[in-house]
Amino acid sequence: MTETPYTDEDLRAEAARQHALSLEDPDFMGIGERMDGTLIASTVLEPDNEDTGTAWDELDREDFDAAQRSIDDLLTSAADVSEWAINLGADGLVPSTEHELGVTIDGQPGARVLFAYAPGMPAEARTALVEAIDAALDNTETARAGRITLNRDQLAALLAHHADTIAARLRTEAPWQRAAAQTLDEHAHALTAAEETPAVAELLDSILTFEAEQPTAPSAPADPGERRARYEAEASPWYEVINPRNATTSIALVHDNGSLYLPEGPDSLTVEEFHFAAARDQAHRLIRVDEAMAVADAELHEAEEEAERQLAAVQRVRHVLESELVLNRTALEYRGLVLAALMADEAQR
Repeated sequence: MTETPYTDEDLRAEAARQHALSLEDPDFMGIGERMDGTLIASTVLEPDNEDTGTAWDELDREDFDAAQRSIDDLLTSAADVSEWAINLGADGLVPSTEHELGVTIDGQPGARVLFAYAPGMPAEARTALVEAIDAALDNTETARAGRITLNRDQLAALLAHHADTIAARLRTEAPWQRAAAQTLDEHAHALTAAEETPAVAELLDSILTFEAEQPTAPSAPADPGERRARYEAEASPWYEVINPRNATTSIALVHDNGSLYLPEGPDSLTVEEFHFAAARDQAHRLIRVDEAMAVADAELHEAEEEAERQLAAVQRVRHVLESELVLNRTALEYRGLVLAALMADEAQR
């Protein structure tokens, strides 16, 4: 129950109704009277000097009457935003004359977004809000299925997370690739550092300005066997072998025809010992640091279960990046949000 026989909503509704009624039948003669002595906005050269503009009543009679009729038509056809106007005023929000967004459909206005702010809202916060909504509208107009719009810091955080994931995978499943994992760690830290290095700036610029004319091709073939064959063909043919004779390590080069080059000689490793070790998964292909990303990416796609988990993680990251407040976030903060979201997601499994 309220202390009065009506609610605040009742007052707003009645005020909106009367506001709308005031525009249903504008006073044509009153329009002309209010035009008298009013400067035409486009003729004012100095806002503080009325002598620099032309008033409506200074026009000749024909032009004045035509303008009066046009203004009457505009008032009569004005959109009924009475409820919005009353609610904005009641909530203390001030409409902005600087910010406006629109969507065009077939060359015609399709939608329009206007803004009203609390008087004390900082200018940078207003700008950030408009830019975020503008990016969302632009993405709605141009995006195709599966695309996501990221700002620079969000993109850096996502790339850093990808590097973190691959580095962790290398340490777990390929401990001999510690150097590659360390390189990926350094890359992740560089991506989220307070200041961008030239290499990071070039990387982010190239991604943000890239325009794909057609859907991006998958980074690796869909079939696991085809993926393995492709990356084995592209990777280095050098192997590190655990000798079954004495458990020491040796290296071997495998030529295209299958023959072996054993630089340490048969005293260290024989051809038969190499094949014996390879059959028992004791021969590991060596890769350069710059090949680590490609090989690790192929391994990440090896099992369907792992692919599904990665997809779920990406969706979770996307949810965080689209829903978290975008004001004043740094790449390092985005990286933290991503990691926290993924940890929460893992805890729920």
